[in-house]
This record gives sequence, C-alpha cells and structure tokens, in this order.
Amino acid sequence: MILSEQLARAMVFEKIIAERKRQNALKTEGKFTYTAADDVDGFKKLAILGEEFGEVSKALNEGDDLASLQAELVQVAAVATAWAEGLEREMEAAR
Repeated sequence: MILSEQLARAMVFEKIIAERKRQNALKTEGKFTYTAADDVDGFKKLAILGEEFGEVSKALNEGDDLASLQAELVQVAAVATAWAEGLEREMEAAR
C-alpha cells in the first residue's frame, strides 16, 4: 500500500509530537537537565541538535534500516521543534 503524501505527513507529525513528549518526560525523570525548548543558551540547543544530526549520519554510515533512520530523523525534527517552541514563547513574552 502506498500512503498519500497527506497521510504520511500526518503519521510523521504524530511521531514528532510523541518524541517531544518523550523528551519532556526524560527531562522530568532527570535524564536531561534541559531540552531545546528551555531557556538556555542557543549554543547548548545547537549542541543537542548537532548530536541528533550525528545520529542520522551514523545510521546512514552503518546502513541502518529505514525505520531506524526515520526514528533518528524524527528526533532531529523533535529537537528543532522544541527549539522553535522556545522561541515562540520568547517572542510571545516580548509582545
């Protein structure tokens, strides 16, 4: 079965939202001190994003299966989303 572009996008966005929730849960559990959504230095956020991007590179270099590659890309998207969420809150506070 071939998914429509719209359905595939919706499925991926659901995975990104689930990953954002997982990141917040890990922070609450103490695994992370902060996420890219938090009010921390932009270079710390970039380091988080860079680490996740590195995982995508590793998955490609090691020939991981498509599901593993997608999982790493979802993590990149979730970190970028977290950063954008933080910026949205900052911009709203400045209005």
